[in-house]
Amino acid sequence: MHGWPKNANGTTNWDVVFDDPNNGLIPLIKQASTAETLRAVAGLVIEQLFTRRQDDAYRTAYGGVLDTLIPFDGLEEGKSFQGVKAEVAALMATIRDERKRKAAEYIARKQAEEAAEAPEQEQQNTPETQPEMETDLDRRDEPSDSLELPEDLDDEELEPINETDAAVVARLFSEAFLRYYQDRFEAFRTGFTDEVFKGAKAPYILSTGFEAHFLRLLNLYFLPELINRCHGLMHRATETAPNKREAFFVDTFTNKRSRQELWSRWQLLWDDVLETQDIPPRPEDEGNKNGLLGSLSKLTQKNQKKSPGWRKEELTLAEWKEKAKEIKENNRKAKVVRAALLEEGEDYDSPEGTDLQLLKELFGRSPEAIIKQKRAIRQIFEQGGNYAQGFDSYMRKTRSIDPSLLSVCYERPDIFFGPKAQLYNAMSGYDESAKSSLFRLTWRYHGARAETERKKVV
Repeated sequence: MHGWPKNANGTTNWDVVFDDPNNGLIPLIKQASTAETLRAVAGLVIEQLFTRRQDDAYRTAYGGVLDTLIPFDGLEEGKSFQGVKAEVAALMATIRDERKRKAAEYIARKQAEEAAEAPEQEQQNTPETQPEMETDLDRRDEPSDSLELPEDLDDEELEPINETDAAVVARLFSEAFLRYYQDRFEAFRTGFTDEVFKGAKAPYILSTGFEAHFLRLLNLYFLPELINRCHGLMHRATETAPNKREAFFVDTFTNKRSRQELWSRWQLLWDDVLETQDIPPRPEDEGNKNGLLGSLSKLTQKNQKKSPGWRKEELTLAEWKEKAKEIKENNRKAKVVRAALLEEGEDYDSPEGTDLQLLKELFGRSPEAIIKQKRAIRQIFEQGGNYAQGFDSYMRKTRSIDPSLLSVCYERPDIFFGPKAQLYNAMSGYDESAKSSLFRLTWRYHGARAETERKKVV
């Protein structure tokens, strides 16, 4: 279905968009064969139908309902897939009906405005000079394909959303955080474009595709909890004048003290989201404590020194069951998020498990430091002479040099490859263990070429 079907009055025909048996969104939902596909399709509909800033309340509300129907760690116990699919279809019908109501209200307002303006227009314009009226509906851009949902819906069909101060502050913080990370990805890509990869998959750290994927995951899985953990910062931002809040968060991410506070919280949050926990040993059932083993246990405890007050008492069986359930759920979520981060992209090579540390620590690096590091590497190899010794000396004085070295290899291949086999010579002083740890990315993508060129020289 090309373009969005229209009613005679120019508004979108939401009945066709949602219910058309061949291309409608609800039939598409009903075709889903797995919970993952069902969630992905429904999530795409919600995300793309409510793209504008003033849509946040709608997107959050409908997204929350979807999260309840299809938790990302699996369907709730006892719920059938077909039953959940019917509930998701009903959610889509609710969105359809809401859209139809908005469209009807929009048309009613336009008709009332036109009726009020008609007498004045008749006085100002004669039939010969009156210009042809161009409506807002005439100026709308049409999407080209029904599966690519509209990125820009009519403002007039949407009621303005009055965000609370807390919602505005949370949104501004999220936007500032994502820009902060985006600046660091862009710093690694300075000096070259995607064309340098010539159809090959780009390393994730240099890929615009992975950058977009990573930022989406931050926004979905990390930022909501980070906002909860930064309640003091959020409170100060709420008390700041509305027209100064954006500048407040700019200062937050540039001020050394506040950035260090965020860095501490970010490291803990990253680990909490991605690391799994062991379930503690199951406590002894209260019902078995009256037997011989229970008596021996009581006797042993009686003869031991009393535990200090700070030590947590052993969980009861009921508490342990609740704790075990919580840990299992968190572990499932951690596996889902980790798998999403390591997911292979169409145009980039995904990170490996050992690369996640680099992504976490990217927060602690500044774009200026990254660009400065790249410049220093270039200068060492451009100057010639004993560049291997110069590189080793510089490497020992700096940190996290690997992604910068990888970037410069793509930016200036002429100073790393060729008859002199410069990259190989610089790496020859390190054993395989060092290459796989200190220069993991560089050697992963350029090691084979470096060794091949060395063989040609020999």
